[in-house]
Amino acid sequence: ESIGATSTFFIVSDRITEQGLDKMLSQGIDVQLHWDRTQRNRHLFGLIGLWRIRPFTRLYNLEEQIQQLLLRLPKGYNILENRNHFLVWEGDYTQTFRILYAHNILLDSTYGPDNPYYGYLFGTGLPFYPVDKNGLIIPVVEIPFLDMDGNRIKNNKLVFEGETMKRLISDSREKFHETIMLIFHPHGMALYPSVDWFRGWMNVYNYARENNHWITNLRRYLKFLKCRNRSTIHSKFQGSMLSITLNSKEDELAVSIPRYSCTMKLQEIRLDAKAIP
Repeated sequence: ESIGATSTFFIVSDRITEQGLDKMLSQGIDVQLHWDRTQRNRHLFGLIGLWRIRPFTRLYNLEEQIQQLLLRLPKGYNILENRNHFLVWEGDYTQTFRILYAHNILLDSTYGPDNPYYGYLFGTGLPFYPVDKNGLIIPVVEIPFLDMDGNRIKNNKLVFEGETMKRLISDSREKFHETIMLIFHPHGMALYPSVDWFRGWMNVYNYARENNHWITNLRRYLKFLKCRNRSTIHSKFQGSMLSITLNSKEDELAVSIPRYSCTMKLQEIRLDAKAIP
């Protein structure tokens, strides 16, 4: 909040108090589920058996972990997004997407490179809908992340290297125009305490602004995607004039117009026949 930014926090359902959640929500943080399928957390197991004899345990399923987190959140809050803890993805690629969709999860961000790697592991930084084995689209949008904590291995040590994040952002501005999803774990300073790591986290927001990137959280980004999907845009050249018609259901969309077209430079912009200075 102090740096004028927001983000999404994916939280394992038993790892935070109501007071902690209230503070995060008051600062405009988007709180979502970090689905834990690792079977390492004893607080995510329930007892099963017959009557009072319950000698066995089983891991809470996705629905139970969602409900466990919702119990600490304000009434009416929706869990719409997910990232799997430790990036665990069981079964074939469609199984997890099907489970997420069955529990009203609209967005996932589990795909991406683990430490110390970075970049376009799945070939894109743009959001996409997975295709099921039957050829139909699974309506859960996947947004791959591109870097986790900015850590690299040098001299057999894990150290922060912020230049790769800067390159991803500047390449997005100049070449690829991607959605830049970066992960900073909130317990990073406990795992690998470093002034460089802390400064890198703080400075990445400024660098994104300098490169004309919209800084947002996934709840707002999901709203933007829905708005864009309901909108249409058409363009055509008439001599040296480029006409663009945008039909939007919301007023939160913007149009980027190229400064150059072939050998011609943009001379004037008109909106509804009125010149824009």
